[in-house]
Amino acid sequence: MLFGEFVTRTIAFPLPHRQYVFSLPIMLRVYFRNNRRLLKQLCRIANECLLEFLRRVTHLSEGQLGMVMTIHTFGEYMGFNCHLHALVADGVFMPNGMFYVAPKARTRPLEQLFRARVIKMLVEEDLLAEDMARKLLKWKHSGFSVHNGKPIKRNDTEGLERVAQYIIRNPFSEQKMTYNEENGTVIYRSRMHAKTKRNFEIFSAEDFIAAITQHIPEKGFQMVRYYGWYSNRARGERAKRQAEGSEPDNPAGVQVIDVSDYQPRRLPSKKWRELIKKIWEVDPFACPRCGSEMTESLSLSKGAWSHSLTIIRLSKRSCVTWTYGRNKLCRRAHRPDRSYRTTPSSLFWMICHFTRRPSQDNGWAVPWNGDLSSSPAFLLLSSLHEAGSCVESFPSGW
Repeated sequence: MLFGEFVTRTIAFPLPHRQYVFSLPIMLRVYFRNNRRLLKQLCRIANECLLEFLRRVTHLSEGQLGMVMTIHTFGEYMGFNCHLHALVADGVFMPNGMFYVAPKARTRPLEQLFRARVIKMLVEEDLLAEDMARKLLKWKHSGFSVHNGKPIKRNDTEGLERVAQYIIRNPFSEQKMTYNEENGTVIYRSRMHAKTKRNFEIFSAEDFIAAITQHIPEKGFQMVRYYGWYSNRARGERAKRQAEGSEPDNPAGVQVIDVSDYQPRRLPSKKWRELIKKIWEVDPFACPRCGSEMTESLSLSKGAWSHSLTIIRLSKRSCVTWTYGRNKLCRRAHRPDRSYRTTPSSLFWMICHFTRRPSQDNGWAVPWNGDLSSSPAFLLLSSLHEAGSCVESFPSGW
């Protein structure tokens, strides 16, 4: 989910986008399974073919695409099925910041170009015989496939984030797994399989581990790649130069969008609360009892004496939760790791009770005998009062 937000807010421009999927025939996948270095060349070929295709449909001789590409090596039941998912700005970027939207076009020419380039690469790598290459080029149904999904509108940020998150999904889902302890097998459920005519697969524990581990990339191998206008280099160069004043001619029937002044904003580092809400959809600051929003925590200390007090303010007449520190001498008297729940009427007694230091005789806690104006109790009440918490007034004499 964080990747989808990153792509949407810091990489992608507010333009129409499409998802492209490049697939290979089954007979050629073994070469990429045994030599993962070929996956890098596969990404390069897909980038070159897609750029040439977009230039052709927009009637432009120059310009670059903007693309985020991910490598998938898995299929529906975790078999090795290498294919590419690409989130692409639906058009061509010009150096001066003008974007030319690609009109609707058939992907058949792109598929044929991709097939020819991949077969040529395998022949050059001495992995495919020339006779077999000529047969693959003549086959009507060669197994190569290029699919482009429905266009994502330029203002559909939620749809763009969903697609960005989808293209980086995991090889398997824990929710689809069922482990049978009696016979040591794993049942993996998914969509209906075209050949087996069932929606599940049974693995032994060893085979299931082998199916998962074959998708672990080599150390340092990049599974996500950025090309063209969305590449790291292009983003750095745009930050150093201003848009050029001249504009190329507008080809007939091509929509042009000016994005020369657009600057994707940098996302600040998320706090732990925002990350938990984003991933697990649970607010850690929500009170488990009353559902109100909790506030912050503060720590008080006095010399060698130390308590970690977590003060949580809820509604005006609600509860305050306390958590203690790790001091061994306080452990016997104060029961660390135990939480108390109190109302404003007993808050002062709770503060005086827990604002103590250990005596030197037997380790049991004794009342605080220092100056009240500098005591942890007074500082604590002052902090709560300034924050507008449930403490309405100070006790008499303070």
